[in-house]
Amino acid sequence: MQASRNERLRPPGTPDAASGPRRTKLAVWLVAAFTLLIAGGVVALGSVRGWRPANPFAAVPDLTATAVAVEPDLRAAALRSAAARNQALACACDRGLGASTTGQALAGRERAIALLQREVRHRTTVVHHSQITSTRLLTPTTGVVLLNADVSEWAYQGLVVEQRVDRSYREQDDLILTHGSWKVRRIRTTTLSRRQQTFASVPPTTAAAIYILDDTTGRALYTANADTERLVASTAKMVTALVAVHDLPLDRYVTVPPDAAVVGTSAGLTIGESLRVRDLLYGMLLPSGNDAAVTLADAAGGSIPAFAGQMNAEVTRLGLVRSHFVTPHGLDSPGQYSTAHDLGWIAHALLRQPFLAQVVQTREYRAVSAGQIDVHTWVNLNHLLGSYPGAIGVKTGTTPGAGANLVAATFHGDRRLIVVLLGDTPANRFPDATRLLNYGWRLLGRNVG
Repeated sequence: MQASRNERLRPPGTPDAASGPRRTKLAVWLVAAFTLLIAGGVVALGSVRGWRPANPFAAVPDLTATAVAVEPDLRAAALRSAAARNQALACACDRGLGASTTGQALAGRERAIALLQREVRHRTTVVHHSQITSTRLLTPTTGVVLLNADVSEWAYQGLVVEQRVDRSYREQDDLILTHGSWKVRRIRTTTLSRRQQTFASVPPTTAAAIYILDDTTGRALYTANADTERLVASTAKMVTALVAVHDLPLDRYVTVPPDAAVVGTSAGLTIGESLRVRDLLYGMLLPSGNDAAVTLADAAGGSIPAFAGQMNAEVTRLGLVRSHFVTPHGLDSPGQYSTAHDLGWIAHALLRQPFLAQVVQTREYRAVSAGQIDVHTWVNLNHLLGSYPGAIGVKTGTTPGAGANLVAATFHGDRRLIVVLLGDTPANRFPDATRLLNYGWRLLGRNVG
């Protein structure tokens, strides 16, 4: 009865002294049961799948171990990036013109690229050495690659080297792992050393356009405005000669027509006299006779317009696309033009004709008309003949619109060199040609002038 009264007098919420130990034992049994349950599950899963609990610290990146695994991919990405930049550098020419021989894909455009390349200054870079020196993983998805390289940067005018810069540099590439592959995010470059070498430049001239052709190999050694269309003056007579030799027998007699009386340089022909085609070619190419040019044109084409069509067909046959002729003598006329490049290759074609090659290197020639009515003595206007070693032609030309033009050819040993100057002055034409010929021979490793 006393006990029940005490229970009635206990304040509400007062714990029973015996209930505490009972609850503690219950908690321990629950934890033990849960632990056994988990352990049993682990054992069961391990027996089924061979699973083992992971390292509880695996969530923290182990960069050393990861770097070993990803370094090959990191290096490969950096090498791909370096190779792409090196390829771009190797073709780093103005307007992309240095890649004229980069493979089959450009075969169809090689000629157009070559035509453009002749008139521009371009650069190219040769990579001598490129090596990755270190790789470093910053995080599992970012890394740094250090690369050292040695390069030579060449500056060209045509095929002539004007400057070379040798450079050693260190490059740091920052890479990031994106969609399962490493990409270069940033490139930082530091120059370690630099050495510059300047080569002898082309001699100064007053010519508006220049073309130096190694006629043995077909290489353009130097160009300046070589594809600019200009008035041609009497250099057009080279084409007239090519057509006439093809269409007219050399020993055929031709009568000088009335329309042969044109202004400008003359062979001194008389209307109505008859000369052989071979004599008329000398009269056209040595004293630059406009009258001889018209006589040949009328004989071969029947009229000046018809013969001009034959001239244009001839340059098309030679593969020249920037020349157009309307007269056989080259006097300034609308729609008549050529380029230093095209005239160089026209001279090349002329020198391949044995008779014409003989004519243009002749300093003086005497011709007698049929019936010995007229006798002509003609002197070559090319002052380089007899004054420059190995000079063999080819043609002069001067008009108010064209200026003083000259196509000069020389040979030395087994090599032949052609220099074309357009838009020069009469006083400077031959001195400029002499300096350019000397320069061209030096580029070929020969001291001629």
